[in-house]
Amino acid sequence: MTGNSVSVKDLPEGAEVCGERQSVQGALKAWLRRQPKVRWMAAEYRLRRKYGFRLPDHVVLPNSGAPMFLDRTEQRARQLLLGDATGQGLLKNIWHLAISRLQPCVVVDVGANYGEFLFGERYPADCRVIGIEANAALEQWLRRSREHHPDRDRIIVETAIAAESSGESRSFFLSTYSSGRSSAIERNDGGWKRQDCTTVAVDDLAADVDVADRSVVFKIDVEGYESQVLAGMRNLVSRARTVLGIIEFNSAFIEEAGCCPAEFLQDLAGTFRIAALARRRPPVLLDNPSLDVLRQVTGSSGDDVELDLVLLSDADQFALVMEGFSG
Repeated sequence: MTGNSVSVKDLPEGAEVCGERQSVQGALKAWLRRQPKVRWMAAEYRLRRKYGFRLPDHVVLPNSGAPMFLDRTEQRARQLLLGDATGQGLLKNIWHLAISRLQPCVVVDVGANYGEFLFGERYPADCRVIGIEANAALEQWLRRSREHHPDRDRIIVETAIAAESSGESRSFFLSTYSSGRSSAIERNDGGWKRQDCTTVAVDDLAADVDVADRSVVFKIDVEGYESQVLAGMRNLVSRARTVLGIIEFNSAFIEEAGCCPAEFLQDLAGTFRIAALARRRPPVLLDNPSLDVLRQVTGSSGDDVELDLVLLSDADQFALVMEGFSG
């Protein structure tokens, strides 16, 4: 032994074997966590411990106090029940601060799923709240949650694919594993069901709202279809005084949807200031956004990039993003 260095011969007898065993056990646990059936069994066990054999059909969302109703036979709903719909804490903090501070006159949630963002807040009296979800199987749950929300008269729920224009017929692909994975990107492998759906442009749903001196807040989570959604809300964004939007950026999904991720990022940078949210790292306000910069922010060494972005009409709004991170 020299200084602080340790060689194999300095280890106690059997320590090397023990270390190898722990390494194998760690690798096995990591592999098991990646297996869908194992994850499902573990989640089922935790659900039964929490609720017994009769699962509730809703969770109460803390900021609004409103119930969000769920199909308790479906995987995504069961995840929400297990976590009391408290996941995505940073995004929800930013969403809450944006709505409470900016007092928007239009709020848009595209890819609403069961509505944990849509129904999770109280809204200004003159606000139009638009929830868009393409999965027709979720429509009854969204409408039921809307009926029980204290601001129900301000909320519109549309079962459609948000896109660049309204009234077209397109296919939507439902994941048979979890509603959270469904997508407008064509899927031909197993585990998907095709559903016919009509498109709607957000601009058409907010055309009559005067946003000239007001704010717009939006969230888009559509598994790679973000550029098409934003193309259908250009007019709304350009008319508003202040805009804050949250989107998922997954370069692999964006490419599958027929859009170049690098060009899409540059298009975003031409309209917004962009804050990058990497897992377990502070938000970063990007000066010169590029895929390489996003890889640096996430610490990714691969070709694909996956993270959430906050789109800001003004760099001063970054303080709100940092407050959401600190809170």
